[in-house]
Amino acid sequence: MGWMPEGDDVLYNTNQRAGKAGYGVRRIRYLGAKSRLVYVATPRGLYRSHDGGETFSRIQLPGGYEANDVRDVVFEPKSNKRMWAGTSIGLFHSEDGGQHFNKVPGRAGHTPILSIWTGVVQEEELILLGTEEGVMRSWNGGASFHDLLLQGVGAYEPVHVVAFDPRGEITYAGATKGLFVSERGQTILE
Repeated sequence: MGWMPEGDDVLYNTNQRAGKAGYGVRRIRYLGAKSRLVYVATPRGLYRSHDGGETFSRIQLPGGYEANDVRDVVFEPKSNKRMWAGTSIGLFHSEDGGQHFNKVPGRAGHTPILSIWTGVVQEEELILLGTEEGVMRSWNGGASFHDLLLQGVGAYEPVHVVAFDPRGEITYAGATKGLFVSERGQTILE
């Protein structure tokens, strides 16, 4: 597969190496240039490779078929053991590098997830969720999530991609009806 720069998402055709994992690949994440660990989110499950993509094994999320419709996977920036998986039935969390996943309590654990962003801002883990019903944010490492509002659209606008710029504390949400932005941690994105 070759060298991949630290922190970038790399999209490549995994049909020949990952078998069923190659069908409908939604996200590929890896732990950086020094690791050969790769995770692939697909509609048929979450797959892990310990050898840089030569072979993959499936990680079974609890909750049956729908829980294994994985849309995104991310790692906590401070630890390659803490990770989050967004699925068609909600958010799952692992403290052991994906060996075991638990469904997150509350609305984040029951709302279909489309994208996840995580980063460290002022020594706190920030998590943003783009969901089929808007945007959610956690400033406490996922202990609780709160809804953010998109100005001028319905309460349940699907948000396909989320991002955060810590330099100005700017939250970005990409939805069907456009790009929404808030500054300085505001709860309404315009």
